[in-house]
Amino acid sequence: MLKSTLLLISLFASVGCANVGTADTLTGTWTNTSCYGVAMMPDDVQSCSLTLTFAASLDVTLSDSRLTRAANLTYPRCTTVRRVTGQRYSTTPDAVVAIAGTGTATIERTNCINPVDNSAAAPDSSASIMNGSYSYRINGNTLTISAGPLAGMYTR
Repeated sequence: MLKSTLLLISLFASVGCANVGTADTLTGTWTNTSCYGVAMMPDDVQSCSLTLTFAASLDVTLSDSRLTRAANLTYPRCTTVRRVTGQRYSTTPDAVVAIAGTGTATIERTNCINPVDNSAAAPDSSASIMNGSYSYRINGNTLTISAGPLAGMYTR
């Protein structure tokens, strides 16, 4: 009897934990057209795309993609992507997401006018997601983070 009760309890516990991440409305990939870490688009950048992925495993990934202008002196018309992985997130019932942990960042340059400017993903120390708690709101397919380095409107 005790053995079957413990088995039943562990079954309910594992099912409950497995559904938490997938039921969270934040889970998924969100994108906007801003450059991470700056208030305005840098002069040498033609366009940006910032992607946040909140996985059901509670891992968070940031991808900051920037296309430089064709007339730039350095890295003309290159797509530079910085990716940060390895950090975790959690949410609260009052719509706060907390980012924690130490991330690992890489930088990669592709599609450059000058092929010698292309570079495979390599370690990068300049990009990270600042640990902290950020208020957010989800309305349909729009995520709004109200303050901090991730502030902005994102779409699924």
